[in-house]
Amino acid sequence: MLRSQMALQALDFWLRNPDYFANWLLDLYEKTRDYALLVEAERIMDSDEPEIRSYLMLRYRFGAYEPVDGSLSVLAGAGLVYRRREGSAGHTKQHNYYLTERGRQVARELIGEVSELDYYVQRVGLIVRVTEGLTGSQLKAIQYEQQEYLETEWNQRIRPIAARVRHRIAAMQADGVTVGKDGR
Repeated sequence: MLRSQMALQALDFWLRNPDYFANWLLDLYEKTRDYALLVEAERIMDSDEPEIRSYLMLRYRFGAYEPVDGSLSVLAGAGLVYRRREGSAGHTKQHNYYLTERGRQVARELIGEVSELDYYVQRVGLIVRVTEGLTGSQLKAIQYEQQEYLETEWNQRIRPIAARVRHRIAAMQADGVTVGKDGR
């Protein structure tokens, strides 16, 4: 189960914007000194992933947003997922998303048959690990810490920050903080 559409949108943003995710991994590294986070951030930014995997999202009232009803209706129609609303009649407080047993089975089969999906499996696994215990509001607050995100006008695409993140890593490498491209 995934609680709240706000969390879904925030997690989707990091999946679709590897540069923002790498930048947050660097922030987490600076707070925790978890070396694996640093290595992953460098790996992302040393590749062309921010350019080829980026799929920009609109900034809306509560941050990055993409309508999910169309995609979910296809999955729900096939019996793979369902959504439940919490709240009172006429006032939805929260959306909860569930993967059905059939959805789990289909996902496992696809992952086994389509090797290109491994990227998403690995990335979602990392995103889930580093966001465990955070609410949708907390995730959005983290994303709003980025000036480019914060300053994007409503209904405009949130612009990339890959150049800035690469510069940040280069500065860290110059200070001897990171593993660098040679793996040391």
